[in-house]
Amino acid sequence: MGLRGFTLIELLVVIAIIGILLAMMAPTVGKMHERVNLDVCAGNLRQLGNAHLTYAADNGGRFCNRSRWVLSTSEWPHDWHDVARQLVVRGDLFPYVRRPECYLCPTFLRVYKPPACGCADTVPIFSYAMNYNISTAAREDGWKEQGLEKVSQVSEPGNMLLLTEENTWLISGRASCGINNGLFVPPSDAMGSYHLPPSGQTNLGLAHVLFVDGHVQLHHWSEGRTLCRQ
Repeated sequence: MGLRGFTLIELLVVIAIIGILLAMMAPTVGKMHERVNLDVCAGNLRQLGNAHLTYAADNGGRFCNRSRWVLSTSEWPHDWHDVARQLVVRGDLFPYVRRPECYLCPTFLRVYKPPACGCADTVPIFSYAMNYNISTAAREDGWKEQGLEKVSQVSEPGNMLLLTEENTWLISGRASCGINNGLFVPPSDAMGSYHLPPSGQTNLGLAHVLFVDGHVQLHHWSEGRTLCRQ
């Protein structure tokens, strides 16, 4: 007896079943991919946190300067994608990190357009920003920094933001600046909102926060101002 082949209808049924299975699996695959990106991003921040603490240990307990952990320029709105001037690898923290990819969250690379600076065809070099209130002397004017020049001057390291994430786009009523020069200054700046966004709405998600004690957590964008001060 000869072997019977599949009829056209049977093949179409099999293809339809495969399509249905793939459609059912797509959300799960997407969630797995986002979880991997979350873990990579948190790992990046932990490595940057270790680098900050090692830098402090080598420099009398002083934090790396907020304007030099990645270099800041006079054209600061564009620093986050200023590839030509190598602002990451020339930063004071880089000898303790040695991996440019640690400065970039993989989720940020997927969602970073359109940029608030108005540039097109940008190539990001960092996606994290440092607390403005750290590494500088106390001031009564301007940003009213609290004089947290040394790690030992932070009374609650587990509650003090060291690095966080920012969006590249502006959201009405939330902030007047997107990511720019690697410095996080609320309320002008707001924390990012692209991790675990409900229904893909990247204005409503969360941001990673690296604390001075080295641990990393997800937080709502509105918490930035409180987490920057003690």
